[in-house]
Amino acid sequence: MSYSSGNPLESPANRQELFKMLSASPEDAIFPHQIHSNFVEIISPQKNNPIPECDALITNDLNTILTIQTADCFPIFIFDPNQHTIALIHAGWRGTHSKILPQTINKLCTHFQCIPGNLIISFGPGIRACCYEVSDDFMNYFPNGSLIQINQKYHLDLIKENTNQAITNGIHPKNILSGSSICTSCNNDLFYSYRKEKGQCGRMISILTMKKNN
Repeated sequence: MSYSSGNPLESPANRQELFKMLSASPEDAIFPHQIHSNFVEIISPQKNNPIPECDALITNDLNTILTIQTADCFPIFIFDPNQHTIALIHAGWRGTHSKILPQTINKLCTHFQCIPGNLIISFGPGIRACCYEVSDDFMNYFPNGSLIQINQKYHLDLIKENTNQAITNGIHPKNILSGSSICTSCNNDLFYSYRKEKGQCGRMISILTMKKNN
């Protein structure tokens, strides 16, 4: 699905096929320029591509299609059923370390009057701790229990870290859905994995939108 990774020549047709199944067009979607940051962009109906560099998108506009591209980093989906607002986040280790999830929660509350306890959070496919071996330096980035040891090597649990950040910022634990998030490295036959494929891979697209009930 990426225009810059994998086989970009296939991407336009792939996107067209995907959005056709959604009864939409790629031109209707928001494709941010992702930079592994904690920058959050609010999308209004008048806001068109290209979107500035960012790694999280927020909208309360019905039918606006938010997208994030990943290949091991986690897509994080947020929905406020009370304020009818959504957010979609690209969270790798850099974005997680720089608190992109709390930044997004803060913007949801300040710009859309969301209450953290009402937010529902879900994780899409990403590299789980079982496969995410990291260097000892990561102890400096994640000192609060998100690193686990497997065979005397450190492994980073990005879901645990983001879950802890969410709870610290007022999200109710019962509203955090992570059990169905599949490891992209373990399931490389189904998903792209930057780590498993040594960087020689395409990107998947995660999509979040709201539709008006008929």
